[in-house]
Amino acid sequence: TQVGCIGLTEPNAGSDAANIQTRAVLRDGQWIINGSKTFITNSGTDITGPIVIAAVTGTRDDGRKEISNFILPSDTAGFSLGRKLQKIGWR
Repeated sequence: TQVGCIGLTEPNAGSDAANIQTRAVLRDGQWIINGSKTFITNSGTDITGPIVIAAVTGTRDDGRKEISNFILPSDTAGFSLGRKLQKIGWR
């Protein structure tokens, strides 16, 4: 049994998806994702499964950010977890 996670919230943008800073760039046929997320519910547990990460992948014709979601296995190379936050209901 596994549970999925969603990485949308960022330290400087909160849950405002229009202001996320995480970037994803397609390089040599592989997506390179750089950024930080916070409050990823269900991350870092024994049953943590795939993690959905929202990232900016370009700019739309109207000048707004193009945002895409990527599904990553929690053991993806380069992915790491920070400290566990002690929030109500997260124990």
